[in-house]
Amino acid sequence: MRKYRFLFVALVAMLLASCACAELKITIAGKTYTGRPLGNTVVYQVGGQKLGEARQIGDSVSYRDARGTEMGTAKPLGDAIIFRDGRGREIGTRKPLGDK
Repeated sequence: MRKYRFLFVALVAMLLASCACAELKITIAGKTYTGRPLGNTVVYQVGGQKLGEARQIGDSVSYRDARGTEMGTAKPLGDAIIFRDGRGREIGTRKPLGDK
């Protein structure tokens, strides 16, 4: 389950990094997640409490939890996006839909 949560957050981070949206709210199982761009970082909150942040570094996106511990990365490679956990192990691959 944790792996899928990271994949979801990383995809949202890449979406937010690729567009200039002021705020994104997503509700999953009754819990609302809010993503707000802040410079080159997207800050994620739940109920006003910081859950983590995603920052674009070069061509990859790094996701950190509220304490600043790196939880994983998402990096384009060819026509896919490679997701890795905090230890650098590959946990998934996804082909983008459309142009983004």
